[in-house]
Amino acid sequence: MNIVKSCGLIATGVLAGMMLVISCSDDSPSTADAATCDCAPAEAPLAGRIEIVTAPQMIPPNSDLGQSIQCPDGALFLSGGCGTVDGSLPDILLRQSKPTMTGQGWSCWFRNNETTPVTIQASAVCLLPNS
Repeated sequence: MNIVKSCGLIATGVLAGMMLVISCSDDSPSTADAATCDCAPAEAPLAGRIEIVTAPQMIPPNSDLGQSIQCPDGALFLSGGCGTVDGSLPDILLRQSKPTMTGQGWSCWFRNNETTPVTIQASAVCLLPNS
C-alpha cells in the first residue's frame, strides 16, 4: 500500500512540474521548435569590431610629458597602455598609467632621461558599435 501511495505522489509531482514548465514557457507546446531560433542575437560577433587607437608624442631630452588617447565616439573602452612607438627600451620612466577621467581612454605620464628625444605613445583598446 505504501509503494502505491508513493508512486502516486511521485507521478502527481512530475505532472505538476511539467504543467508549471509548460505554463511558464514563452512558447506554447505546439509551436516550440528547438531547430528554429527566433530570438534576436544579444551581441554581434566581435571580429572586426575591436580597434586599437594610439597617440604618439615625442618627449624632448631630460623632460616630462603626458599623453592621452580616447576611444572614438560610440565605442566602448576596454583597456589601455603606454610605451614607445618602436618597441625600443630607452631610459624613460613611466610615472603614471591610468584610465582617463572620462573612463573612455588611457592616460600616460613619462620622464625621458635620455640625451635624445624619444617617441612614446598612449594606446586604447576599443570595441566599436554594431554597424
